[in-house]
Amino acid sequence: MSKKNYPEIRQENKSFNEKLDELNKLVGGATKDKAIILSNLRRAVLLVTESLK
Repeated sequence: MSKKNYPEIRQENKSFNEKLDELNKLVGGATKDKAIILSNLRRAVLLVTESLK
């Protein structure tokens, strides 16, 4: 295994951080979508519950 020099390590770190940022955006978007779906589901359940009273 060869030793990496500082610029190589910095470039790898930059690439890793870019991939991590991309993953965070994907997870954040999915989380937001789930929150909207759950909110809509709660409203639907509330409406059905109210209509059954």
